[in-house]
Amino acid sequence: MNHQIDSLEDMKEVILAKLSQLEGRPEDEETLKEIEETKNYLETTNNQLDTHLESLRKLNNEIDRI
Repeated sequence: MNHQIDSLEDMKEVILAKLSQLEGRPEDEETLKEIEETKNYLETTNNQLDTHLESLRKLNNEIDRI
């Protein structure tokens, strides 16, 4: 699971870099569409990270109980 989290964090960094590049471009219809899609990818990645981190917290709590 840690590998998945690392991969998602790497993906998040790539998405943020792309978003930064897109926000520096002129705001035409295509750019705005790409920005919206990129923000959606970022939201999905953040949700996946949250899910994995919550699973890790639950596992840690179970380990602490043992």
